This record gives sequence, structure tokens and C-alpha cells, in this order.
Amino acid sequence: MFNTKFSKTIVILVAMLMLATLVLTACNPVEPFTPVEMPEAGQVTGNGGIAVGYGDWIYYVNGYQSSYTADNTHNGVVRTGSIVRIKKADIAPIIALNDEDMSSKDLAEAIQNEVRAKVELVVPHFVYSSNTTEHSYNGLFIFGDRIYFTTANDAVDANGDLLTNQLALCSAKLDGSDVQKHYVFPSTATMYKLAEQEDGSLVGWYVADNTLSSLNVSEGTSKVLAEEISSVKLDGENVFFMDEDKAIWKYILGESDANCIVEATDDQAPVTLLAASNGYAYYTIGYENTPEHDEIKVFYADSEVDGQLVLNTSMSSYFGYNGKLLYTRSVSGEVTTYGVWIAHSQGSQTIIEEILSPNNYDTAITLNKLEGSTLYFTVANVYYSMDIETKSEPVALGYNVPTSATGWAKFDIEGEFLFTFNSTGTVSIAQFNAETKKNSDTTNFTLTVEVEETEEDAQ
Repeated sequence: MFNTKFSKTIVILVAMLMLATLVLTACNPVEPFTPVEMPEAGQVTGNGGIAVGYGDWIYYVNGYQSSYTADNTHNGVVRTGSIVRIKKADIAPIIALNDEDMSSKDLAEAIQNEVRAKVELVVPHFVYSSNTTEHSYNGLFIFGDRIYFTTANDAVDANGDLLTNQLALCSAKLDGSDVQKHYVFPSTATMYKLAEQEDGSLVGWYVADNTLSSLNVSEGTSKVLAEEISSVKLDGENVFFMDEDKAIWKYILGESDANCIVEATDDQAPVTLLAASNGYAYYTIGYENTPEHDEIKVFYADSEVDGQLVLNTSMSSYFGYNGKLLYTRSVSGEVTTYGVWIAHSQGSQTIIEEILSPNNYDTAITLNKLEGSTLYFTVANVYYSMDIETKSEPVALGYNVPTSATGWAKFDIEGEFLFTFNSTGTVSIAQFNAETKKNSDTTNFTLTVEVEETEEDAQ
């Protein structure tokens, strides 16, 4: 026979547990994720990094998530590192609140309320990478009607342990629906590049654990191209690297195999792969300039040109450009000035062409990056771009842009807006005025959830 008293006790305990569960659920509701509206078809601008433009919208990362073990559940929770969006037209009015006459507390509350009203949660999963070698290869990418990103892998192994130390390449439609996991990289520090082919398929490559592999995102397959590689240099869709024998190789995204462009040599003179730009590898052969050895000579090579001399000397700071070296230096005089030149060898002569006249700059020039023929540089805290082929007038893009990175990301410029992560993990936007060459007040655009104030908090 059953013990009636014991049975009643069990029933009471179960009832109490159910009541406790209901109370906790009521206090801590977890809303399911609801997709937003699909945007009208638009042009993609600024793929990669913290923010990417699409038509009237800017999709951006909602702050920096530093831990790959953080909660990454697919629900309606707004979390650090998730993907959000805002209409471009709504950014400036929120920044303009800084000009209103109000206390700092009221200002922060007003900005926060407007961000909550204008910013939409698109993908609840946080964006993550521990690749800090090439920051421009991280972040958000839009192809077609989908947004691609990397996050911590949510799969488990045979023991039920999470595999969050792996990096998952995922995508979602631009309304946040239909989240798909396309591929899992072995390391969170993986460097990768994607590109859309003419037939609409998405392919790429990735570098992890000293191994280069090609990737077919559409099929979820990969192929090892080279192992035990070193001195990896990234150039847009190209990858340059050295093998164990110190030969230099080039891989072009979408091709079936890598090609050797500089054969290994038995010569004892060391070969060093310095940089890659616009399809060329730049490397040195030789020793430091000492009485016992000749000076270092700089060469370039691509798939068709092998070992052409650029200069009879090396430089400490430069970019390679079409078999030439783009560099900056100072010019002494009554006032020290700075300029930018391109140099290359022609027979026994060195040909030097002026790009930026030193007559215009009395502050040091920092060369930031070279994309195609577009040079990005900084002078007196102003960030510029110019076409070095046409020698166009430099265009000011931003002011006081950060030189350091926060985790996987550096600053990102989308139109007139400068996006940055902060040390606290939040994301901020500043508006650049091209006429004054100054920024607006930096404003916190991190989407948060309003916490209801209890009577106890109010006291």
C-alpha cells in the first residue's frame, strides 16, 4: 500500500516547486527572438569591421564581447556583441542631443531612450573573434540579402562539453531570420576572407594553425592548400606566404591551388617576406649593410613577374604599389616638413615621384593603409584618403581616429560616422564635420534593455 501522508508531502513539494518556477519566470521572462522587417534592397558599403551600410540602414555590432563563453542563446535578449541596426537618418539627431541644456544624468537618459527607440536587434548572437593580426578581416559582411559574422561555436563534444573555443561562421537574413551555421573553424584566431562569385556562390580562404585552406561556404566544404606556412601576408583576396624551404607562394581567392612565385634558393643570404599589396609580394634578399656583406635589396614578384628589383635599399615604413615603394619621410629646413613619394629602380637609377608635397605638411604623416590606388593616411589627427594615381586632393574622413584596437576591431568609418568600441565594451558613434575637420561629441549607441525600477530601488 502507498503511504498516504508521504504522497501528500510529495504533492505539496511538487506544487511548491511549480509555484517557484512560475514566480521566477514571471520575474525573469525570456522573450523569444522576433525578426525585424526586411529592408528595401540597397547598396552595401564598408564590408568588414564594426559597421556595414545597406541602403538606408547601418548594421553594427552592439559593443565588444571579450569572452567566447558568454551566453549566446538564440532568444530576444539584447546582449553585448549582438548585431543591431539603425537608420542613417536617425544617427545625427541622437548625437545632437549633446547640444541640449541638461544635466549629464538627464542627457545620458535621453540618449539611451532614443537609442532604444531607434535601434533594432537583428541577430541576438554575439560577434566574436580572437584574430588580432588583421583586424579588417573581422566583423560584419553583407552578401545578397544575408549578413555574415563569426561567433563562438555552440556545439558540444561527445562528453557534452561546449566547443566555444572554436569559431563558427554564420549568417542570417537581413531581418535576423533563418540563422545558419556554414562552417566551423578550428581556432577563434582564424583569419578568413569571403567573396561572392559571378554565379552567386560564396567562397573564401582561411588561415589557422599555420595552415591555409580554401573554403566553399555555399557547400560547407574546405580543402587544405598548404601546411607549415609562415610570414603570412594578406592582400585583399590574395594570400602570400613562405613554405618550410623559404619559397614564396601566392593564393588567389577562388582558385584551386596556390602558386609558387619565388623559388627557394640554396644561397645562404636570408629571404624575408616583408609585405603584400595590389597582387605583388615584396621581399628582401641579403644581409644587413655591414663591411662583410652587401646591403639589403628589395624585390617584388607576382604570378608573372619573378624577382624584379625595386630598390637597392630597404625602408622602415612603406607600402608596396605595382612594383614600387610608397613611403613618407621628413625634409629638413627652417621648418621640418613631411611628404609622400613613390620610388623604384630603373637600371642603375632610382626614380622618385612626388605624391604629397612636403610644402603642405609640417606635421609627421602616418601611412595607415593602401587599398588599390587609394591611400589612407593621418596628419595632425585628421584621417584622409586620396587616389595616388590621379594625385587627387586628399579628402578628410575623420578626426582623432583611434590608433589602437579593442580586441578584434579597430575603428570603422561609415560615411560621416566614426564607430568605435570602448574599454567598457560599449559602442560609440561620432559625426565628422569635413569643413571644420572636427568630430561631434562621441555618443554611446549601445542598445540596452530598460530595467524597471522597484519601490525598493526608488527609496
